[in-house]
Amino acid sequence: MPMIWWPSDEMVSAVIDGEGPWPSHSPVSIGTFVPFDVDKYGGLAVVIGYGRNRKGREVLGSDEFQQNDAGAWEHLSGGGSGWSRRQRWDLQEGRDALHLRMEGSSGSSPFDARREFSFAVFLCGPAVTTVEVDRRHGIRIADVNAGPGWLAVLWTPGDPAAVTAYTADGHQSFFWTSATEAA
Repeated sequence: MPMIWWPSDEMVSAVIDGEGPWPSHSPVSIGTFVPFDVDKYGGLAVVIGYGRNRKGREVLGSDEFQQNDAGAWEHLSGGGSGWSRRQRWDLQEGRDALHLRMEGSSGSSPFDARREFSFAVFLCGPAVTTVEVDRRHGIRIADVNAGPGWLAVLWTPGDPAAVTAYTADGHQSFFWTSATEAA
């Protein structure tokens, strides 16, 4: 079951299937949740955003989904972590880097079929303007020159993600690769 701050299943589909742009440069509240980024890849999706958890605390949340045979998005899991809205602009070190803030995986269930995947959530330093996420079946180009700078990256077993950050002058400022296999 989704966290209390996550909107209805219809809103989930609207966010995941929405045009974006992702990551959002000007995040807009959808009820009690503000989506920051969506990473979709091969019928899987990770959505990250800001909201209040069950205890009313402000959190950076992640929710993971897979498409069923009918094309509808099914919620797999979710979680949250404390955060501050000003983190990106207040970074004193690593202003041209990506900062790993959360990681997770789809896990398994004896009750339903789940595809294996893992994900990472990064906070982009304020000097980072573009991030490339390279996976076997395509490259995602994320424009992060404005907005809160949160970026989700998912990968599947045998199809790791390579993440490269660039500054405004086109200089490669950061490189990260996921594990070869999903966790």
